Amino acid sequence: PGNLVLLNTIIFNYGNQPAGNFYINIYSPFELLTSNYYNLGILYPGSFYNISSLIYIPNNISPGYYPIIYQLNYNDQQYNYTYYLDVLGKANISILNVYYNNLYPGSSEVPITIEIKNIGNVEAKNLIAILGSNNVIYPYVSSSNPLRELTASEINVGNLYPNQSTNITFIIQVDSGANPGIYSLPIIFLWNQSESLYPFYQEENINIQIIEPFYYNPMFYIEILVPIILVIII
Repeated sequence: PGNLVLLNTIIFNYGNQPAGNFYINIYSPFELLTSNYYNLGILYPGSFYNISSLIYIPNNISPGYYPIIYQLNYNDQQYNYTYYLDVLGKANISILNVYYNNLYPGSSEVPITIEIKNIGNVEAKNLIAILGSNNVIYPYVSSSNPLRELTASEINVGNLYPNQSTNITFIIQVDSGANPGIYSLPIIFLWNQSESLYPFYQEENINIQIIEPFYYNPMFYIEILVPIILVIII
């Protein structure tokens, strides 16, 4: 779920007669990003056509076998072939909440805690969370330990079971020249699953607000006190 699937189909004429006026319709329960109709003309004995179909499987699809139907039409005949696509389960990491104190331009060594949950139906194994950056907010690295930069943006979460939630905390700093506003910050998740040869990748975004700092201005209080004093004198 949540991935693109490429189906390569070979249509081979193993008979002794040509297949004339040959066209194919493809019916899929998922969105086909390529054509669902192919006009192949004539398919001679011993020859073949190769058809590649790109299918998108949504994230909310349950594991199971889903039919892909190939309707072959030739020589005024129709033949249906059904291929059952095996859709495996998948972990799905969702961000539930984000917690942090007030952030100002130049804020440093500030913790940001993110509550995540596996809303998928498969365990996410060896889950790693990686804090992305933008031009304003980035992982905090102490000047006394510059090697920390190699791991400051990465947290090893471990295994996260279906419906299990946990908190992860990054330490960040804000650029001193940042303007107040709301900034999007990417969080990247990498994990492994059983029966999968390759790691899974998922990117989510959180919004971080930077507020304008409050500066003490003694003239503000003088301007308030003056008219009060004058009234008392009169």
